[in-house]
Amino acid sequence: MRLLLDKFTDRIFHHGSWKGYWEVLMQQIKPAWRDGYFRARVVTVKNLSTDMLEVVLKPERAWPTHAAGQHIALTIEVNGRLTTRVFTIASGANTHQRDKQIRLVTKVKAQGALTPYLRACVPNQWVNISAPMGEFIWPQTEKPLLMIAGGSGLPLSLPCLTMPLTMHR
Repeated sequence: MRLLLDKFTDRIFHHGSWKGYWEVLMQQIKPAWRDGYFRARVVTVKNLSTDMLEVVLKPERAWPTHAAGQHIALTIEVNGRLTTRVFTIASGANTHQRDKQIRLVTKVKAQGALTPYLRACVPNQWVNISAPMGEFIWPQTEKPLLMIAGGSGLPLSLPCLTMPLTMHR
């Protein structure tokens, strides 16, 4: 029945699902609710430097725990439009399990579609996040490991490395 309703909604109302059709009404009851996403409250937004920002979020209970190396899609309203970008989660799964929070650290690009507007987010504001995604997950090991990287698309940039990396144990 649900599949039939979703198909009907997609063809007639141009929404991907029956729930999506009721999105505007649901947002009156649950701010920032979106079909297929999870809600999260902004805990803090902190400037780490002039162009680096830390955002701490508290996802709703239904949000699944992530593994180190995964990322989420974060959606906020920018000038009346929902804008989504992908961010790597900068905190471990233990932090989420203990504090029920996740941490994002990002470079703020002055002409960016979303990052300049993250500074305007305030505590207790609702945002949308996706479930954790990605398979760039390091296997469990007993030896400590330090990895340093910058930018997005890391796997694509690995062949471009010209300086050998060393790992200290």
